[in-house]
Amino acid sequence: MRTFGRTSEQRWYRVEHRSGTIVRVLGQVADVPRHSATLDPWLSHLLREGAQGELYLVDEETGEVVARRTVSHSRRMTERLRTPPTPIRRLPIM
Repeated sequence: MRTFGRTSEQRWYRVEHRSGTIVRVLGQVADVPRHSATLDPWLSHLLREGAQGELYLVDEETGEVVARRTVSHSRRMTERLRTPPTPIRRLPIM
């Protein structure tokens, strides 16, 4: 049987995006691995927004940072975003 809401057995984590002095809470998750890969969905979203900074997984109970990812485009990705897409060539149908 599935229960909704918080239960005492669950370990809750907060996902934060920090850029300079600005801290933005992006969500809360329960019972996830304490690993930087847990932050991948949020990282992907922030990169599409063009955000910079740090992404943190914070233990709600203790306030301890348990995982961290840097939010920045690689040089290769930056070049790809700057380069306009190649137009599609239309070929005649025979």
